[in-house]
Amino acid sequence: MILDAGFTKNDAAYDAGNFQWKDANIPAAQQEWLAQDLQNASAKKTLVFVHQNLHDESSIYGVKNARAVRRILEKSGNVLAVLQGHDHKGGHEKINGIHYFTLKALVDGATLKNNSYAIVTIAPHGRVSLRGFGRETDLIFS
Repeated sequence: MILDAGFTKNDAAYDAGNFQWKDANIPAAQQEWLAQDLQNASAKKTLVFVHQNLHDESSIYGVKNARAVRRILEKSGNVLAVLQGHDHKGGHEKINGIHYFTLKALVDGATLKNNSYAIVTIAPHGRVSLRGFGRETDLIFS
């Protein structure tokens, strides 16, 4: 599932001149869709993708209403991990059984040594592995 946090706290979509990148939010309608879609996919383990961070709403890189979104993910019981970006240094947190992996910036400098990317593999039993390349690190979790 892919989430779009390009909305203001008033649920207005980002538009030219109408956004502050430090005020990213998942709007109410998208949260409703997320809850319903996760319920419909209850038998399937799920990965969630979002550009901004869902693990820390207090960070300048965080989705400001992330706590509400995390409650939806946790309630579903079928989210394996959240793959996110925005914070170029990367990172990993586990909150209430869900892994939040922040990918390092794809390109963070002028030369190839500053590139990073990863390949994610999901085994049939739900084990997720992230194979990092360049500046990205490896991570395996169940």
